[in-house]
Amino acid sequence: TVDVALLFSEKDWHLKIVGDIHSQEAALQPELKLKEAEMKRVEGELAKVMEALRLADAKRNKANADLSRATKRAKETEMKTLVRFRPGGPRPTMWRDLAKHVEYTWCLQVGGAAQKGAKALLHMADAAALARG
Repeated sequence: TVDVALLFSEKDWHLKIVGDIHSQEAALQPELKLKEAEMKRVEGELAKVMEALRLADAKRNKANADLSRATKRAKETEMKTLVRFRPGGPRPTMWRDLAKHVEYTWCLQVGGAAQKGAKALLHMADAAALARG
């Protein structure tokens, strides 16, 4: 059996629930203020992180564009032999003596035949240093 004190109408029951909720509101106000302050702090941090993400994304897009431009410009690379007269040495008087007066260096030509104008030459020692980082 149910105690008579616990029996009341549906309207009274709803009014009781609403009253309970209103009585809890005052107790929750300090916690609400703390949570609102924390939310503002987190929103500020989120804005900073989103700005950093935007900047990182812009850098990534720029790097992709630079890579794309460099790839289009490079077209091809070729191994070349760079032949120069030895510095400070005498010049040959006969063609047969040419080998004694020049030095040979392996280079990487960037741009190859597809690129017009001056082509970049990268000495193999420099290329190895770039590859090592």
